Amino acid sequence: MMRTAVMNRRAVVRALPKAGAKPAVGTDGGARFVVPALSVHQELAALVASGLSPADALRAATINAAAALDLDGEVGEVKVGQRADL
Repeated sequence: MMRTAVMNRRAVVRALPKAGAKPAVGTDGGARFVVPALSVHQELAALVASGLSPADALRAATINAAAALDLDGEVGEVKVGQRADL
């Protein structure tokens, strides 16, 4: 049962870019058992395990996440004029 659920989620993730959607990484910060920094790493690994390239997974955590929050152009890239915390 759990394996089927994981396989279904992975199929949805693979279908998103094909449908023109841009996956974005987020956390459920404040939720029980969620460690914010660790959960992002786990989500990136899950995206790659689902079939996204490592580069697309990083885009999901940077450029796409900024766009999902309507912050593209301000954050999400290491670029002159954008806020960055490296």
